[in-house]
Amino acid sequence: MRSQNPAMGLFVWGGIIACVIGDAMILRKFSNLCSAALFALLVTSAAAGAHAIVTGTSMNGQPLAANRVAEVELHFNSAVEFNFVRVFLINVKGQETRLVVKAGKTRDAIFIQIPLLKPGAYALRYRLLAVDGHFTDNLLRFAVSEPK
Repeated sequence: MRSQNPAMGLFVWGGIIACVIGDAMILRKFSNLCSAALFALLVTSAAAGAHAIVTGTSMNGQPLAANRVAEVELHFNSAVEFNFVRVFLINVKGQETRLVVKAGKTRDAIFIQIPLLKPGAYALRYRLLAVDGHFTDNLLRFAVSEPK
């Protein structure tokens, strides 16, 4: 039966090499290398799936209307710790304004209060803590246009 874990295959080959050559030093070095590779693989795969990622917004890719207060809802792939959510509005000049955030109807959602804005390009910079203990920092770009 073939192993599905490539790291396990490295350990087996390391043992075979050490037995054939008969040198414990080679086995130790190879084992250390395999252990480091396995650790790196486990750490990176855990980190990749451990962040709250936006899975949907109430904007649905559409621009917000200019000169109107809006409330934007963000949904994440993970529940978030609401007390550790910070959201900032960034304009084209790079100026940041902290925004009011409310808890969503479910633990994987938040509501963001958007102030009156002129037409243009903007971004929401958010930092939040997922319930699994990992922080997420990200930008969500959006546009504001004159109502049609």
